Amino acid sequence: MLEAVVEDALNGGVDALGGLCLKLNPLWYVGIPDRLCLLPGGRLVFVELKTIGGRVKRKQSRWHERLRALGFRVEVIWTLEQVAGFLKTV
Repeated sequence: MLEAVVEDALNGGVDALGGLCLKLNPLWYVGIPDRLCLLPGGRLVFVELKTIGGRVKRKQSRWHERLRALGFRVEVIWTLEQVAGFLKTV
């Protein structure tokens, strides 16, 4: 499955919830998650999108740990099923 298909599903799903799904610029901070989901009620979730078989790189893992330590939710999503599951929890 192409990452772009998963990305479109995430964007559409967050939009349907009344939120925004912003693409972060990796040039600012190497390894930062791909997306920042701003959700109704002031909720914020960082999302890393991967193709099936793709792996989370060391710099990405460090960013995930750092963001979680600050109290933010960070999700890694590979499939459309995971997008659907994510959208049910937000």
